[in-house]
Amino acid sequence: MRYERLRFYLAGVVTVASVWGFRFGLMSLAAWLGIPLWVEFDHPVTVRWPNTSGIGWVDETFTREMTWAHLLLMVLALVMAYYVARITYRLSVSAVLDRRNRWLLAGWFVFTALMIALSRMLSAMFHPPSLPSGPDWAWTGDVVGVVGLFVILVLTNLFVSAWGRLMRWCKVPAKSAD
Repeated sequence: MRYERLRFYLAGVVTVASVWGFRFGLMSLAAWLGIPLWVEFDHPVTVRWPNTSGIGWVDETFTREMTWAHLLLMVLALVMAYYVARITYRLSVSAVLDRRNRWLLAGWFVFTALMIALSRMLSAMFHPPSLPSGPDWAWTGDVVGVVGLFVILVLTNLFVSAWGRLMRWCKVPAKSAD
């Protein structure tokens, strides 16, 4: 292929810029919609974790923590940047965004919206606003967080299975044209 190395480096630069742009855009949209992305604690919260070597414990102190919505929007920004990188490298939108890839990208959008709504619902159930400084489904590592992680993993598996069945029902090709 002609100018393959140049297209490779150009795709890398465009990917970095698009991750930053998509992240900024998605975070701005979430803030505009009133979706909290960070939890500010009233006082520093200390969490004790096992040391990575397995010997002893490490204490970490947090003053704020990201929510599930923040993590999900970051993953969506990375997925969108992946497609932008492929388009930049291939120099063709139609070659990259064939029918299957459009369905997969739409699935990421639907999945992210559903998971953010689910995390908000779980947050309202387990951390009502009446509790003082209750985290908005943050990465706190407590029992509720572990149960929430399990619920989200199970529902993710169900969503992926259902989206796959929907794609087969709509006769989306099993493989991309690449």
